[in-house]
Amino acid sequence: MSGDESQDRFRWVTDQLRKWNQRIRTFVREEASPRFWIGTASVLGGLLLLLCLFIGTVATISHQRRVEAQLSAIESDLREVESTLDTVDESQEATNKALNTNTRSLDAISLRNRSFEGRLADLEDRRSKCVEVLRNSTLSLGVKFQETSGREKVLWKGTGFVVRNPSCCVTAAHVLEQLNELKEELARKELEPKIIGKTRDGTVFGVINGTYHPQFPNRNDRLSAEPALFFTDIGLFQCDPPLDRLRKNCPLGIELCVEKPMTSVGNEIAVAGFPTEVAAIEYADTVDGNVVPTIKFGTVERLSAFDTRLFHSNDLVQHNIPLVGGFSGGPIINLDGQLVAITTESSYRMLKSDEVVSNNRSRVRKGPIRLLDAADVNFAVCAVHLKKCLDARPLANAR
Repeated sequence: MSGDESQDRFRWVTDQLRKWNQRIRTFVREEASPRFWIGTASVLGGLLLLLCLFIGTVATISHQRRVEAQLSAIESDLREVESTLDTVDESQEATNKALNTNTRSLDAISLRNRSFEGRLADLEDRRSKCVEVLRNSTLSLGVKFQETSGREKVLWKGTGFVVRNPSCCVTAAHVLEQLNELKEELARKELEPKIIGKTRDGTVFGVINGTYHPQFPNRNDRLSAEPALFFTDIGLFQCDPPLDRLRKNCPLGIELCVEKPMTSVGNEIAVAGFPTEVAAIEYADTVDGNVVPTIKFGTVERLSAFDTRLFHSNDLVQHNIPLVGGFSGGPIINLDGQLVAITTESSYRMLKSDEVVSNNRSRVRKGPIRLLDAADVNFAVCAVHLKKCLDARPLANAR
């Protein structure tokens, strides 16, 4: 298209726009009435109202969606809370079960504690009864003599005790032996010695008619004798005044019952005696005042025959109660107050046949030799041998 044609077309369009512009102005100026403007305003107002309604609807829908989203979030939170509450309920239920289990455990522990307290109270009661039996049945033995100055003096040497059935007084044979040797020594010095005993309340009595187990070896033959013969370290004696009158001051006595085993390994036992050191401190060398035995508790560690080549019964009771001089001849009882054993030498030492002991106290022989003074090994003669000793009367007179 040429330049002239373009200019002509542009001018035509411009003229047409001017004409329409003029026509519109003429229509508005000459032909438009108030009703037109009112109608136009109403239409515009309606359009505006529709626009407002549309905007309000859109806003409401948007708000509703936001609310629904919030409600959904709240429902999700509620589900989480419910899940948490369920977990809490399960935990609470588990806790309640654990508490119930703990309560039952505590009840069981409380029941065991009450049972233990009952057994402990029973044990204390049995111990108290043992103490009472031992105090009322144990006798202190010694030799009374008169010094050249005329003063009366006593050398306390060991322990004895009263047996209830059959009625008799018992000690260790070597205690009677030592008392008689001391009496003979003091008699040679013309000190008028006398073997005596004393009860808990201070009643003094004479010790007479001492007898040994018939197989108890002499002192000179002690080391050469069969070791099994050490279970014969049992002595009996009579009281002056007689025992029936003495029992008024010593009413209990210890029960001798060998129909069944009186003890077993691990059982608790009690021993009573008069240690020479305590005698020297408390009632010294006088015959005045009351004497109270020292009482110790322990357990049985072993029951065995002294020499299994000769015997198959339980001859010795090995226990864990450390004893010192003065306890020899004292009673060992169980918690039922029954005689278990008689305290003899506190301990023994085992030697082989080719070993030699100083001071010429051993001799070569077959088999093991048992000597005194081993540490922490304590023995007592089983009470069954006292029964055999009583059944085997007449016994040997005290040497």
